Amino acid sequence: MVRIRSFKLGFLFLATVLSVAGVRAQQQPPDQPAQNQPQDQSQGAQSPQNNPQSPDQNQAQPEQPIPAYHSPLGTTGTEGENSGPAQYEPDTRPLAGAEDLSVGIPGERRSSWAPYVAVHASGQSNQLGGTNGGWASYESVIGGVNIERASRTADLSLQYLGGGSFANEGNLGNTIVQTLGITDNIHWRRNSLTLVDRFGYFPETSFGYGGVIGLPGLTNSIGGLQSVFIPGESILTASGQRVTNTSVAQLDTALTERSSFTLVGGYSFLRYFDNNLINYGNISVQGGYNYQMTRRDTIAVLYHFGEIRYSAVTSTIENHTVKVSYGRRVTGRLTFQVAAGPEISFYPASFAGGTSTNSTSHISWSLNTALTYRQEERTGLGVKYVHEVSGGSGVFFGAETDRVSGSLNHQISAASNVQLTGGYAHNRHLSAAGVTSANQSYNYWFGGANYARSLSPALALTFTYELQYQQSNLGFCITPQCGKSYTRNVVSLGLQWNGRSTAF
Repeated sequence: MVRIRSFKLGFLFLATVLSVAGVRAQQQPPDQPAQNQPQDQSQGAQSPQNNPQSPDQNQAQPEQPIPAYHSPLGTTGTEGENSGPAQYEPDTRPLAGAEDLSVGIPGERRSSWAPYVAVHASGQSNQLGGTNGGWASYESVIGGVNIERASRTADLSLQYLGGGSFANEGNLGNTIVQTLGITDNIHWRRNSLTLVDRFGYFPETSFGYGGVIGLPGLTNSIGGLQSVFIPGESILTASGQRVTNTSVAQLDTALTERSSFTLVGGYSFLRYFDNNLINYGNISVQGGYNYQMTRRDTIAVLYHFGEIRYSAVTSTIENHTVKVSYGRRVTGRLTFQVAAGPEISFYPASFAGGTSTNSTSHISWSLNTALTYRQEERTGLGVKYVHEVSGGSGVFFGAETDRVSGSLNHQISAASNVQLTGGYAHNRHLSAAGVTSANQSYNYWFGGANYARSLSPALALTFTYELQYQQSNLGFCITPQCGKSYTRNVVSLGLQWNGRSTAF
């Protein structure tokens, strides 16, 4: 019943957003300049926004480029630094904001939509959905749409992806996946308001997910949001439907031609339906000052507050972080950003009994760094590393987490393309009395390769392999087979169709 309702809500939400976007487009004020006109110097040039963690993203993945918006940190033109056949507009998102930076997107922006459909035949060993250690097969059908709506004062981007897998083995079960991403940028004078919502309904852990429908790393880079705004889920657990959602509002205000102040507020949550894992939500507030030193180099100072609340206990975890950040952007080719600083966490001294009046503190460090590189439209590389105190991935009441992920995409020829993805996560429980797993830690690796061969301009044949491995210093039963380690292999053969982008 939950799965049917999820389908209905997804399509209802999609129709509502499209109708609102059409009404707004008809209500634009006549005194606003067109987006192709020169802007006030305090605003800077227009800038595209792209998913930074997957440098050569295609529509086989749920996240597509986010549209441009005005910012005081933008440059005024291409400045001769674009590479490759396409001309790129610079990404001018604030460094102290909620989103990662990107290399920009090519081409002229317009209102358009494009569909996507794929079918896959897959097999996996040690399936997460049952206790059988052998191989099981299943088929998957998935479809989606990418919509961009451009107007003079607001830009809307919407991506939807949904489908299901139908198993031939009874203990594997049928599963559903749905993702919906919405980004709305409203800009006026020296201000830019960005509204972001990322919804996901998955049958297993989101970090490295994709094997269940033959797409490795499907949700690894969801939304391009900073990790502190997303409910982290980087411990491999048994199959079971779960829902995750992140909502963020960001206001960026120009102070001078080179500086701006950014304020961000957000809420995210993680809920489980088919297993007894820990539900939790996270309230986030962040503020920072951005300063553009040169046309390519930016620095920022920011403060972040996060409060993690669990449904199983009344106690919370409070995180306070101060970071200094540096970003370098070479339009169309390279972005690099790093933010680091001390982090202090306050949480209950004991989780026994569901509540605690006493608290303890944990002093650590926080680091978020990402690199995106693109070489003449043929090769793209993206790497990201995060160290922080997280919600515990549904297994722990708080964890100190290290997480690294990356992707490499290369076009071998005009008709073939290969993509490699991989990631590693280390989660260690925060020390607290009354918790039997206080000294437990998990190490989780995943890696995959996807080969695509074009059969026509819109049709491609794909082959995918993915490996997942998890190991712990203590025994665990959060996967179908109890023990200290777990290994799964997934192979898939698919046919995907990318529809033409149609203007409207």
